Amino acid sequence: MSRPKPLRLAVLVVLSTLFCALGAQAATDDTIDLNQPDVTNRVARISLLSGDVQLRRAQTNATEVALLNLPLVEGDQIITGPDGRVEIQIDAYNFVRVAENSTLRIVTLRDEGVALS
Repeated sequence: MSRPKPLRLAVLVVLSTLFCALGAQAATDDTIDLNQPDVTNRVARISLLSGDVQLRRAQTNATEVALLNLPLVEGDQIITGPDGRVEIQIDAYNFVRVAENSTLRIVTLRDEGVALS
């Protein structure tokens, strides 16, 4: 029996690795749930909180009490009362502070940029 040449062996290893990777990708594509909402690139969070602060999620008109470390996504709205203050952490170096009697809506929260209204 002849020994395989090093070049042939290397080509076989590369091809088998490629086919295994393609097979694994095809297996994960079948498990994607089309009913899941699209996930934005980024999520902000409430890093400091004081007083009356309400949150209105993008999908609903109902408000809920804002909590520390609550994740925020595009379309969410923060509403502060007469004694409310909140700090939102966008990333490791960027924060937004909202004073009392204010409303802040997260318009865009992406790697390309952040837009607040």
